Amino acid sequence: ACRLLAYGSGADQLDEWIRLGESMIAKCLRKFVFAVVYGREYLRAPTAEDLTRLLNANARRGFPGCFGSIDCWHWEWKNCPTAWAAQYKGKNGKGCVAEMCCGPDLWIWHLFCGNPGSLNDINILQRSPLLRDVYNNSMPTVEFSVNGNDYNQGYWLADGIYPELSIFLAGFQVPNNLLNQNFMSWQESCRKDIERAFGVLQARWAILQTPGRQWDRRYLDSILECCVILHNMIVEDEYDLHYEVTPDFKEFQYDDFDGNVVRSNAFDLLVTKRPEQDTPFASILAKIGAVNNKIGHRQLRDDLKRHLFQNFPLYKKKVQR
Repeated sequence: ACRLLAYGSGADQLDEWIRLGESMIAKCLRKFVFAVVYGREYLRAPTAEDLTRLLNANARRGFPGCFGSIDCWHWEWKNCPTAWAAQYKGKNGKGCVAEMCCGPDLWIWHLFCGNPGSLNDINILQRSPLLRDVYNNSMPTVEFSVNGNDYNQGYWLADGIYPELSIFLAGFQVPNNLLNQNFMSWQESCRKDIERAFGVLQARWAILQTPGRQWDRRYLDSILECCVILHNMIVEDEYDLHYEVTPDFKEFQYDDFDGNVVRSNAFDLLVTKRPEQDTPFASILAKIGAVNNKIGHRQLRDDLKRHLFQNFPLYKKKVQR
């Protein structure tokens, strides 16, 4: 099963030296995939400890309060049923689209797969449970300060197709001054984490490079989830090596045993876990209004571009000239 995932070959190519039939090899792959997906420890929402590690890593790169990067990935589906062809056909052919979020260490924290290929990133975002968790106040609150202004909501780095929400930070289509150019350089370089995660995921599991040959869409989604879980296990196994190279990467302490409140001394970030209870409807409406605030989105972007220009200038020599 691991050989099928890693090399992307067909089951009939392994029956000669494994001495198993094609149907038995396919059954072994199916059982292995569903067994891995059943344990979702490595495909969970980030805890307070994980969020603190993400915030510390992104703050070092000039983006305090950043959870990571978000983007969508298209997987071609070769054996898509003819009755579903129009629904699953997009600009890249027939296939499924998955939404993912990852951090600087390429750990994929959010996966929403099984979307038809005819949908774009905005349609998938409207169906995604990520927005539902934000609206229901299920995401932990993050308090940080940029350019003298205080914020209490984290954000993800995104490309230009995503809407102007306060939880997304997109760049400028035409950076017409040095502040915007400096901001775009850092935003694009940090947003490449999700693109790198897509490349590493396909390099490790070649079955994702080839068009899906399964007939069941749920089985196709389970294969993708299995590859993401195995990818996260490899990332966790490489943490010790990363700590040896940069021992200050793990700079956080617990305020209590359960991890409800975790404070970072290095960057003055506060992560507070939301209580697990029903959110009142009025609170949900207030949260929706705060997330869909375009003024807050643009204010955060302006504060961050000045913060980056003061602390991480790439065009300092041009300014002096």
